[in-house]
Amino acid sequence: MICLFTSDDGTLKNNYKELFLARMDGEVWSDNEDIKNTSVISKSEIFENWNVWKSKNKTGIDCKVSLSLLNDKVILKMENSGLQVVNQTKLPENLGKVYFYITGDQCAITQIKIL
Repeated sequence: MICLFTSDDGTLKNNYKELFLARMDGEVWSDNEDIKNTSVISKSEIFENWNVWKSKNKTGIDCKVSLSLLNDKVILKMENSGLQVVNQTKLPENLGKVYFYITGDQCAITQIKIL
């Protein structure tokens, strides 16, 4: 999962506010009513079906994730096993610094490359 958040000091302790949380299967949610998230989920020609997608993810796969800032929007793009997710988060004015973290449940996250 990828989480976009803001806080006073970049930690999860001081005035932490979650802007969105996105799972690799395309599910995106936020508990902040002031934040507008727009998601588009598409399947490329290599996507076979959800059972094959789940099986590939359980055995371990490469996943490409990119985050970019365009004016007042954070754009998240994720792709793996033929599933493509694009989420746009419109940031309110005077929000301050925005941070993100990567987390997983019952998985290992390895070889993270930040470019």
